Amino acid sequence: LFAEAAAIGYDGPDDWIFQRDGERITERQVNYILEVYAEENGLPVKASHKLRKTCGSNLSAMGLSDKQCADYLGNTPAVFQKHYLFDIQTDEHILDVLNRNKTLAAQRNRQRREQNAFGPNKDAKREMRLESVR
Repeated sequence: LFAEAAAIGYDGPDDWIFQRDGERITERQVNYILEVYAEENGLPVKASHKLRKTCGSNLSAMGLSDKQCADYLGNTPAVFQKHYLFDIQTDEHILDVLNRNKTLAAQRNRQRREQNAFGPNKDAKREMRLESVR
């Protein structure tokens, strides 16, 4: 990996994009910095994962193959296609995320209602579910 990095001009830890005192900083630290700058500038807060997703999708939209995009992000093409690729030209992705969030919220609300209705006893919960099916 370092041989490949040296071939493109990477010179070692001094070349880390995100660093403090010559050491790379963690993903959490990057996310914190993004959060602070977004809030200070009235922008929506986005995690570094979203930057990766946008970068990969933009590369794909520019004509790079899925393999090239995946290599750039450090993933396999299958992972890239499943987690990082969306069509930046349409609102389809936004609608998909909104629908997924709506579904997850409904599932969480249903689980909370069941927990409140049945209490902490798992056997009682199971028995109540069986009774409702009968």
